[in-house]
Amino acid sequence: MPNPMPPASRKHGTGDRNDDDVARRDHKLQERRDAEETRDAKEANREAKREEGFNHP
Repeated sequence: MPNPMPPASRKHGTGDRNDDDVARRDHKLQERRDAEETRDAKEANREAKREEGFNHP
């Protein structure tokens, strides 16, 4: 059974690290969403051009 308490040599800290981790994770997720929107817009543009008769890779 794991010990619920940290070792005495390891302090809990102020929690700032957790805030930084959350902010970093939010930033990464926002970048991923932005990239997805850009990718979707490009795909929609390709589909529109295909319908008009232009074929681009």
